[in-house]
Amino acid sequence: MVPLLFTALFGLSSPAQADPAPPHLEVRTPAAGYSLPRGTTGQLTALFLVDGKEITPAVAPAWVSSDPTVLAVTPAGAYTALTPGRVSVAATVEGVTARLELSVRSANGSTPATPQPKPPPIPKPAPGDVVATPGTPAIVGMLSAAEASKPVVADGAGLSKCGALGAHHVGTVNVRFVVEAGGWVSVARVDSTTLANPAAESCVTGRVSKLTFPAPIDGDVVSVTIPVVFSLSN
Repeated sequence: MVPLLFTALFGLSSPAQADPAPPHLEVRTPAAGYSLPRGTTGQLTALFLVDGKEITPAVAPAWVSSDPTVLAVTPAGAYTALTPGRVSVAATVEGVTARLELSVRSANGSTPATPQPKPPPIPKPAPGDVVATPGTPAIVGMLSAAEASKPVVADGAGLSKCGALGAHHVGTVNVRFVVEAGGWVSVARVDSTTLANPAAESCVTGRVSKLTFPAPIDGDVVSVTIPVVFSLSN
């Protein structure tokens, strides 16, 4: 009787086995960074993890470039930066895919913005209309004032509609946002404001968060603070 009781208790004390984590693939940034000078060549690499541990898969990752005219990539991951622009590279192994956003810059270090369709002419505001005027940005990182201002200025008509919301229409909203290596905005918030119009301020941060900027030259994130001045047209 005693051995049987010992066996039952021993079975109850066994720890439950945790479910293994799904396979995970991480694409590593090239040694040259997120922004590659035209003419650069190199090898892309990926890290394959199973249950949190790095393993060597039976089949090497297969690589694909979203635009081979910008960045040519062989199936084995050897790349050549050909033309200034933005590109996405994808690696797939054992049914798992990971992507990395990169840019190719010209010899002078600049990365061209993604071509955008020419916006329609902005109608002249009528007297009393709310007008949004972006000011000079304060920048921490490798992005010029012109590059940081242009997308915000281009959205002037949309920002003006923000200022028409709520009860107060005159004042300045200082918007702080973070431009990631790929040119998109990850964080946008009101740094300070004299507008005292929460609806308009929320509208402004929402519009800025959807803007796209040139990729920073050094492939790092950039912090931008830009004032948006709201006034009434004469």
